[in-house]
Amino acid sequence: MPKYKRIKETKYSLADLIEAVENVRQKKINSYQTSVKYGIPRSTIIHRLYGTRGAKQPTPGRPTELSKEWETKVASNLHVMEKCGYPLTSKEVIISVSDYIRRNGIVTRFKDNYPGKEWFRGFKKRNKLSLKKPQSLEIARKKACDPFIVNDYFDMLQGTIQECGLADKPQCIYNLDETSFCSDPTKTKVVGLMGFPSTRTTGSPGRNNTTVLLATNALGKKIPPLIIFQGKHLWSEWLFKNDNIHTAYAVSKKGWMETTILERQNIKAVFLPAIGAERPVLLVYDGHKTHVDLNVIDLLVAENITVLKLPAHSSHILQPLDCSTMKPMKDKWDCELVKWQRLHVGAKLPKQELARIITNTWNDLNPVIIQNGFRKAGICPLNKDAIPKRKFDSLAWSRWKEHQQQKKQAS
Repeated sequence: MPKYKRIKETKYSLADLIEAVENVRQKKINSYQTSVKYGIPRSTIIHRLYGTRGAKQPTPGRPTELSKEWETKVASNLHVMEKCGYPLTSKEVIISVSDYIRRNGIVTRFKDNYPGKEWFRGFKKRNKLSLKKPQSLEIARKKACDPFIVNDYFDMLQGTIQECGLADKPQCIYNLDETSFCSDPTKTKVVGLMGFPSTRTTGSPGRNNTTVLLATNALGKKIPPLIIFQGKHLWSEWLFKNDNIHTAYAVSKKGWMETTILERQNIKAVFLPAIGAERPVLLVYDGHKTHVDLNVIDLLVAENITVLKLPAHSSHILQPLDCSTMKPMKDKWDCELVKWQRLHVGAKLPKQELARIITNTWNDLNPVIIQNGFRKAGICPLNKDAIPKRKFDSLAWSRWKEHQQQKKQAS
Protein backbone atom coordinates (compact mmCIF):
# COMPACT_ATOMS: atom_id res chain seq x y z
CA MET A 1 0.00 0.00 0.00
CA PRO A 2 1.60 3.35 -1.05
CA LYS A 3 2.49 5.74 1.74
CA TYR A 4 1.92 9.46 1.65
CA LYS A 5 3.66 12.36 3.31
CA ARG A 6 1.84 15.34 4.69
CA ILE A 7 2.69 18.54 2.82
CA LYS A 8 4.78 20.90 4.91
CA GLU A 9 2.92 23.84 6.34
CA THR A 10 3.26 26.97 4.23
CA LYS A 11 5.02 30.02 5.62
CA TYR A 12 2.56 32.67 4.48
CA SER A 13 -0.43 33.67 6.59
CA LEU A 14 -4.08 33.97 5.70
CA ALA A 15 -3.76 37.76 6.00
CA ASP A 16 -0.92 37.71 3.46
CA LEU A 17 -3.02 35.68 1.05
CA ILE A 18 -6.00 38.06 1.33
CA GLU A 19 -3.76 41.10 0.82
CA ALA A 20 -2.02 39.54 -2.18
CA VAL A 21 -5.31 38.62 -3.87
CA GLU A 22 -6.68 42.12 -3.26
CA ASN A 23 -3.59 43.71 -4.84
CA VAL A 24 -4.04 41.57 -7.94
CA ARG A 25 -7.78 42.27 -8.05
CA GLN A 26 -7.14 46.02 -7.95
CA LYS A 27 -4.38 45.60 -10.58
CA LYS A 28 -1.76 47.20 -8.34
CA ILE A 29 0.62 44.37 -9.18
CA ASN A 30 0.37 41.33 -11.43
CA SER A 31 0.06 37.78 -10.16
CA TYR A 32 3.67 36.85 -11.01
CA GLN A 33 5.13 39.73 -9.02
CA THR A 34 2.69 39.12 -6.17
CA SER A 35 3.73 35.48 -5.95
CA VAL A 36 7.39 36.48 -5.57
CA LYS A 37 6.68 39.30 -3.11
CA TYR A 38 4.50 37.29 -0.70
CA GLY A 39 6.00 33.86 -1.26
CA ILE A 40 2.61 32.44 -2.31
CA PRO A 41 2.22 30.07 -5.28
CA ARG A 42 0.68 31.91 -8.24
CA SER A 43 -1.86 29.10 -8.73
CA THR A 44 -3.10 29.70 -5.18
CA ILE A 45 -3.58 33.39 -5.84
CA ILE A 46 -5.44 32.71 -9.10
CA HIS A 47 -7.73 30.10 -7.53
CA ARG A 48 -8.52 32.45 -4.68
CA LEU A 49 -9.08 35.37 -7.03
CA TYR A 50 -11.67 33.53 -9.14
CA GLY A 51 -13.20 31.59 -6.25
CA THR A 52 -12.31 28.17 -7.57
CA ARG A 53 -10.88 27.23 -4.16
CA GLY A 54 -11.47 28.38 -0.61
CA ALA A 55 -9.32 30.48 1.67
CA LYS A 56 -6.18 29.11 3.25
CA GLN A 57 -7.00 26.90 6.22
CA PRO A 58 -5.39 27.36 9.68
CA THR A 59 -3.99 23.84 9.23
CA PRO A 60 -2.73 22.03 6.12
CA GLY A 61 -5.15 19.85 4.17
CA ARG A 62 -8.87 20.09 3.60
CA PRO A 63 -11.28 21.30 6.31
CA THR A 64 -12.32 18.86 9.04
CA GLU A 65 -15.63 17.05 8.59
CA LEU A 66 -16.97 18.40 11.89
CA SER A 67 -16.54 21.95 13.13
CA LYS A 68 -13.71 22.98 15.40
CA GLU A 69 -16.22 24.14 18.04
CA TRP A 70 -17.93 20.73 18.05
CA GLU A 71 -14.65 18.87 18.31
CA THR A 72 -13.58 21.09 21.22
CA LYS A 73 -16.85 20.37 23.01
CA VAL A 74 -16.46 16.61 22.48
CA ALA A 75 -12.89 16.72 23.77
CA SER A 76 -14.07 18.61 26.85
CA ASN A 77 -16.78 16.02 27.50
CA LEU A 78 -14.27 13.20 27.12
CA HIS A 79 -12.15 14.84 29.79
CA VAL A 80 -15.21 15.18 32.04
CA MET A 81 -15.93 11.47 31.62
CA GLU A 82 -12.28 10.67 32.33
CA LYS A 83 -12.40 12.65 35.58
CA CYS A 84 -15.63 10.92 36.54
CA GLY A 85 -13.99 7.52 36.25
CA TYR A 86 -15.27 6.40 32.83
CA PRO A 87 -12.71 7.16 30.10
CA LEU A 88 -13.73 5.95 26.65
CA THR A 89 -11.69 3.82 24.28
CA SER A 90 -10.92 5.07 20.77
CA LYS A 91 -13.53 2.68 19.35
CA GLU A 92 -16.19 3.96 21.75
CA VAL A 93 -15.40 7.55 20.76
CA ILE A 94 -15.71 6.73 17.05
CA ILE A 95 -19.01 4.88 17.60
CA SER A 96 -20.40 7.80 19.64
CA VAL A 97 -19.42 10.29 16.93
CA SER A 98 -20.97 8.06 14.26
CA ASP A 99 -24.22 7.86 16.26
CA TYR A 100 -24.23 11.66 16.61
CA ILE A 101 -23.77 12.11 12.83
CA ARG A 102 -26.62 9.73 12.03
CA ARG A 103 -29.05 11.17 14.59
CA ASN A 104 -28.47 14.74 13.43
CA GLY A 105 -28.45 14.00 9.70
CA ILE A 106 -24.98 15.48 9.14
CA VAL A 107 -23.53 14.94 5.66
CA THR A 108 -19.91 13.79 5.75
CA ARG A 109 -17.38 12.09 3.54
CA PHE A 110 -17.01 9.26 6.05
CA LYS A 111 -17.83 5.85 4.62
CA ASP A 112 -21.25 4.89 6.02
CA ASN A 113 -20.95 7.92 8.36
CA TYR A 114 -18.32 6.02 10.33
CA PRO A 115 -15.12 8.00 11.10
CA GLY A 116 -11.91 6.15 10.40
CA LYS A 117 -8.63 5.81 12.25
CA GLU A 118 -7.11 8.71 10.32
CA TRP A 119 -9.88 11.05 11.50
CA PHE A 120 -9.41 9.92 15.08
CA ARG A 121 -5.66 10.44 14.83
CA GLY A 122 -6.20 14.02 13.65
CA PHE A 123 -8.96 14.66 16.19
CA LYS A 124 -6.68 13.46 18.96
CA LYS A 125 -3.83 15.71 17.79
CA ARG A 126 -6.00 18.79 17.25
CA ASN A 127 -7.48 18.57 20.74
CA LYS A 128 -4.36 17.50 22.64
CA LEU A 129 -5.73 14.08 23.54
CA SER A 130 -3.71 10.91 24.01
CA LEU A 131 -4.29 7.20 24.37
CA LYS A 132 -3.51 6.06 27.90
CA LYS A 133 -3.22 2.76 29.64
CA PRO A 134 -5.47 2.82 32.75
CA GLN A 135 -3.39 2.70 35.89
CA SER A 136 -3.84 -0.22 38.27
CA LEU A 137 -2.26 -1.10 41.57
CA GLU A 138 -2.51 -4.86 41.33
CA ILE A 139 -4.56 -7.67 39.81
CA ALA A 140 -7.01 -7.77 42.76
CA ARG A 141 -8.36 -4.38 41.67
CA LYS A 142 -10.09 -6.08 38.77
CA LYS A 143 -12.60 -7.65 41.14
CA ALA A 144 -15.86 -5.87 41.72
CA CYS A 145 -15.57 -5.58 45.51
CA ASP A 146 -11.91 -4.65 45.63
CA PRO A 147 -11.19 -2.25 48.53
CA PHE A 148 -8.62 -0.42 46.38
CA ILE A 149 -11.28 0.44 43.79
CA VAL A 150 -13.91 1.31 46.39
CA ASN A 151 -11.47 3.56 48.25
CA ASP A 152 -10.53 5.39 45.04
CA TYR A 153 -14.22 5.87 44.32
CA PHE A 154 -14.86 7.37 47.76
CA ASP A 155 -11.87 9.69 47.33
CA MET A 156 -13.39 10.88 44.06
CA LEU A 157 -16.82 11.21 45.68
CA GLN A 158 -15.43 13.23 48.58
CA GLY A 159 -13.49 15.53 46.26
CA THR A 160 -16.53 16.08 44.04
CA ILE A 161 -18.84 16.87 46.97
CA GLN A 162 -16.31 19.35 48.40
CA GLU A 163 -15.68 20.95 45.02
CA CYS A 164 -19.40 21.41 44.39
CA GLY A 165 -20.14 22.52 47.96
CA LEU A 166 -22.75 19.80 48.55
CA ALA A 167 -21.64 18.56 51.98
CA ASP A 168 -24.81 19.93 53.60
CA LYS A 169 -27.08 19.80 50.53
CA PRO A 170 -28.54 16.28 50.24
CA GLN A 171 -31.33 17.69 48.10
CA CYS A 172 -28.75 18.24 45.33
CA ILE A 173 -27.34 14.70 45.29
CA TYR A 174 -29.23 12.34 42.95
CA ASN A 175 -29.08 8.73 41.87
CA LEU A 176 -30.50 7.37 38.61
CA ASP A 177 -30.94 3.71 37.72
CA GLU A 178 -33.02 1.51 35.49
CA THR A 179 -34.58 -1.84 36.27
CA SER A 180 -37.13 -4.23 34.80
CA PHE A 181 -40.51 -5.35 36.11
CA CYS A 182 -41.79 -8.81 35.24
CA SER A 183 -45.45 -9.09 34.23
CA ASP A 184 -45.83 -12.37 36.16
CA PRO A 185 -45.29 -12.74 39.93
CA THR A 186 -41.88 -14.17 40.80
CA LYS A 187 -41.56 -13.72 44.56
CA THR A 188 -44.93 -14.31 46.21
CA LYS A 189 -45.23 -17.80 47.72
CA VAL A 190 -48.44 -19.83 48.07
CA VAL A 191 -49.72 -22.48 50.48
CA GLY A 192 -50.10 -26.03 49.15
CA LEU A 193 -49.79 -29.73 49.92
CA MET A 194 -46.29 -31.13 50.30
CA GLY A 195 -45.12 -33.13 47.30
CA PHE A 196 -47.80 -31.67 45.02
CA PRO A 197 -46.68 -29.21 42.31
CA SER A 198 -48.30 -25.77 42.51
CA THR A 199 -49.14 -23.73 39.43
CA ARG A 200 -50.46 -20.27 38.74
CA THR A 201 -52.69 -19.45 35.77
CA THR A 202 -51.29 -16.55 33.76
CA GLY A 203 -52.26 -14.74 30.60
CA SER A 204 -48.93 -15.06 28.78
CA PRO A 205 -46.73 -18.05 27.92
CA GLY A 206 -43.57 -16.47 29.31
CA ARG A 207 -42.32 -13.67 31.48
CA ASN A 208 -42.48 -10.29 29.81
CA ASN A 209 -40.28 -7.56 31.28
CA THR A 210 -40.75 -3.81 31.11
CA THR A 211 -37.89 -1.37 31.64
CA VAL A 212 -38.42 1.46 34.12
CA LEU A 213 -36.01 4.32 34.87
CA LEU A 214 -36.08 5.67 38.42
CA ALA A 215 -34.32 8.64 40.02
CA THR A 216 -34.32 10.22 43.48
CA ASN A 217 -32.23 12.45 45.71
CA ALA A 218 -30.66 11.85 49.13
CA LEU A 219 -33.66 13.42 50.90
CA GLY A 220 -35.99 10.83 49.40
CA LYS A 221 -37.55 13.08 46.75
CA LYS A 222 -38.80 10.90 43.90
CA ILE A 223 -38.49 11.91 40.25
CA PRO A 224 -41.43 10.69 38.11
CA PRO A 225 -40.60 7.25 36.68
CA LEU A 226 -40.04 6.65 32.98
CA ILE A 227 -41.73 3.49 31.66
CA ILE A 228 -40.40 2.11 28.37
CA PHE A 229 -42.82 -0.10 26.46
CA GLN A 230 -41.87 -2.35 23.58
CA GLY A 231 -43.28 -1.12 20.28
CA LYS A 232 -43.08 1.47 17.51
CA HIS A 233 -45.79 3.86 18.66
CA LEU A 234 -46.99 5.05 22.07
CA TRP A 235 -50.77 4.75 22.35
CA SER A 236 -52.86 6.86 24.70
CA GLU A 237 -54.69 3.80 26.08
CA TRP A 238 -51.39 2.55 27.50
CA LEU A 239 -50.98 5.57 29.76
CA PHE A 240 -52.08 5.96 33.38
CA LYS A 241 -52.70 9.40 34.87
CA ASN A 242 -51.94 10.19 38.49
CA ASP A 243 -52.37 13.63 40.05
CA ASN A 244 -49.54 13.08 42.53
CA ILE A 245 -46.85 11.86 40.16
CA HIS A 246 -46.65 12.44 36.42
CA THR A 247 -45.21 9.26 34.98
CA ALA A 248 -43.32 9.58 31.69
CA TYR A 249 -43.56 7.07 28.85
CA ALA A 250 -41.49 5.98 25.87
CA VAL A 251 -41.28 3.12 23.38
CA SER A 252 -38.37 1.28 21.82
CA LYS A 253 -38.07 -1.64 19.44
CA LYS A 254 -37.04 -4.11 22.14
CA GLY A 255 -38.38 -2.28 25.16
CA TRP A 256 -34.88 -1.41 26.32
CA MET A 257 -33.31 1.88 27.32
CA GLU A 258 -31.82 3.82 24.42
CA THR A 259 -29.64 6.91 24.41
CA THR A 260 -32.21 9.13 22.68
CA ILE A 261 -34.85 8.09 25.22
CA LEU A 262 -32.57 8.91 28.14
CA GLU A 263 -31.60 12.27 26.66
CA ARG A 264 -34.91 13.62 25.39
CA GLN A 265 -37.65 11.84 27.29
CA ASN A 266 -35.99 11.58 30.68
CA ILE A 267 -33.21 14.14 31.19
CA LYS A 268 -34.86 16.97 29.24
CA ALA A 269 -38.54 16.24 29.79
CA VAL A 270 -38.53 14.76 33.31
CA PHE A 271 -35.32 15.04 35.31
CA LEU A 272 -34.38 18.69 34.69
CA PRO A 273 -37.88 20.10 35.35
CA ALA A 274 -38.23 17.95 38.49
CA ILE A 275 -34.96 18.92 40.20
CA GLY A 276 -35.63 22.65 40.02
CA ALA A 277 -33.16 25.49 39.54
CA GLU A 278 -30.78 24.85 42.44
CA ARG A 279 -27.26 24.17 41.26
CA PRO A 280 -24.76 22.59 41.24
CA VAL A 281 -26.14 19.05 41.28
CA LEU A 282 -24.34 15.73 41.62
CA LEU A 283 -25.77 12.78 39.68
CA VAL A 284 -24.50 9.30 40.52
CA TYR A 285 -25.21 6.38 38.19
CA ASP A 286 -23.65 3.24 36.73
CA GLY A 287 -21.72 2.91 33.48
CA HIS A 288 -24.46 1.56 31.24
CA LYS A 289 -23.64 2.43 27.62
CA THR A 290 -26.73 4.67 27.29
CA HIS A 291 -25.58 6.72 30.30
CA VAL A 292 -22.22 7.75 28.85
CA ASP A 293 -23.32 9.09 25.47
CA LEU A 294 -21.65 12.36 24.43
CA ASN A 295 -24.98 14.16 23.97
CA VAL A 296 -26.15 13.14 27.45
CA ILE A 297 -22.90 14.25 29.10
CA ASP A 298 -22.94 17.50 27.12
CA LEU A 299 -26.50 18.23 28.26
CA LEU A 300 -25.72 17.54 31.92
CA VAL A 301 -22.54 19.60 31.89
CA ALA A 302 -24.41 22.53 30.33
CA GLU A 303 -26.92 22.32 33.21
CA ASN A 304 -24.12 22.43 35.83
CA ILE A 305 -24.75 18.80 36.78
CA THR A 306 -21.67 16.81 37.73
CA VAL A 307 -21.76 13.12 36.79
CA LEU A 308 -20.04 10.52 38.95
CA LYS A 309 -19.87 7.05 37.46
CA LEU A 310 -19.87 4.06 39.79
CA PRO A 311 -17.08 1.47 39.45
CA ALA A 312 -17.98 -1.46 37.22
CA HIS A 313 -20.02 -4.27 38.82
CA SER A 314 -20.35 -2.38 42.11
CA SER A 315 -23.92 -1.09 41.95
CA HIS A 316 -25.11 -3.71 44.46
CA ILE A 317 -23.00 -2.06 47.19
CA LEU A 318 -22.51 1.52 45.97
CA GLN A 319 -25.73 2.48 44.18
CA PRO A 320 -28.38 3.88 46.59
CA LEU A 321 -31.38 2.63 44.60
CA ASP A 322 -29.96 -0.90 44.56
CA CYS A 323 -28.99 -0.79 48.24
CA SER A 324 -32.47 -0.20 49.64
CA THR A 325 -35.11 0.81 47.11
CA MET A 326 -35.39 -1.79 44.37
CA LYS A 327 -36.20 -4.76 46.63
CA PRO A 328 -39.14 -3.22 48.55
CA MET A 329 -40.34 -1.67 45.29
CA LYS A 330 -40.43 -5.04 43.52
CA ASP A 331 -41.85 -6.85 46.56
CA LYS A 332 -44.78 -4.43 46.55
CA TRP A 333 -45.09 -4.77 42.79
CA ASP A 334 -45.24 -8.56 43.09
CA CYS A 335 -48.00 -8.41 45.72
CA GLU A 336 -50.08 -5.99 43.66
CA LEU A 337 -49.64 -8.20 40.61
CA VAL A 338 -50.97 -11.24 42.50
CA LYS A 339 -54.02 -9.21 43.59
CA TRP A 340 -54.71 -8.19 40.01
CA GLN A 341 -54.42 -11.78 38.75
CA ARG A 342 -56.87 -12.99 41.39
CA LEU A 343 -59.48 -10.68 39.85
CA HIS A 344 -58.49 -11.40 36.22
CA VAL A 345 -57.69 -15.11 36.06
CA GLY A 346 -55.91 -16.05 32.86
CA ALA A 347 -55.90 -12.49 31.53
CA LYS A 348 -52.81 -10.72 30.20
CA LEU A 349 -51.78 -7.65 32.17
CA PRO A 350 -52.69 -4.55 30.10
CA LYS A 351 -50.02 -1.88 29.72
CA GLN A 352 -52.21 0.71 31.44
CA GLU A 353 -52.58 -1.54 34.49
CA LEU A 354 -48.84 -2.14 34.51
CA ALA A 355 -48.28 1.62 34.46
CA ARG A 356 -50.86 2.12 37.22
CA ILE A 357 -49.25 -0.39 39.57
CA ILE A 358 -45.72 0.92 38.96
CA THR A 359 -46.80 4.55 39.37
CA ASN A 360 -48.71 3.95 42.60
CA THR A 361 -45.99 1.69 44.03
CA TRP A 362 -43.35 4.36 43.39
CA ASN A 363 -45.60 7.10 44.74
CA ASP A 364 -46.34 5.17 47.96
CA LEU A 365 -42.70 4.24 48.65
CA ASN A 366 -41.51 5.60 52.00
CA PRO A 367 -38.82 8.31 51.50
CA VAL A 368 -36.98 6.94 54.55
CA ILE A 369 -36.25 3.77 52.56
CA ILE A 370 -34.61 5.88 49.86
CA GLN A 371 -32.60 7.85 52.43
CA ASN A 372 -31.34 4.56 53.85
CA GLY A 373 -29.99 3.67 50.41
CA PHE A 374 -27.82 6.78 50.28
CA ARG A 375 -26.65 6.05 53.82
CA LYS A 376 -25.79 2.40 53.06
CA ALA A 377 -23.92 3.45 49.93
CA GLY A 378 -21.84 5.88 51.99
CA ILE A 379 -22.94 8.90 49.95
CA CYS A 380 -25.08 10.88 52.37
CA PRO A 381 -23.71 11.29 54.92
CA LEU A 382 -20.31 10.68 53.32
CA ASN A 383 -18.81 7.59 54.96
CA LYS A 384 -15.88 5.67 53.50
CA ASP A 385 -16.46 2.86 56.01
CA ALA A 386 -20.10 2.33 55.02
CA ILE A 387 -19.29 -0.83 53.07
CA PRO A 388 -18.82 -3.69 55.58
CA LYS A 389 -15.75 -5.92 55.46
CA ARG A 390 -17.78 -8.99 54.54
CA LYS A 391 -18.66 -7.43 51.17
CA PHE A 392 -15.04 -7.54 50.01
CA ASP A 393 -12.97 -10.42 48.69
CA SER A 394 -10.98 -11.79 51.62
CA LEU A 395 -7.66 -11.88 49.74
CA ALA A 396 -8.14 -8.35 48.42
CA TRP A 397 -9.03 -7.15 51.91
CA SER A 398 -5.79 -8.63 53.31
CA ARG A 399 -3.77 -6.85 50.66
CA TRP A 400 -5.61 -3.64 51.36
CA LYS A 401 -4.88 -3.81 55.09
CA GLU A 402 -1.23 -4.53 54.37
CA HIS A 403 -1.09 -1.59 51.98
CA GLN A 404 -2.65 0.72 54.57
CA GLN A 405 -0.17 -0.46 57.21
CA GLN A 406 2.76 0.25 54.88
CA LYS A 407 1.46 3.73 54.15
CA LYS A 408 1.08 4.41 57.86
CA GLN A 409 4.64 3.29 58.57
CA ALA A 410 6.03 5.32 55.68
CA SER A 411 4.34 8.46 56.93
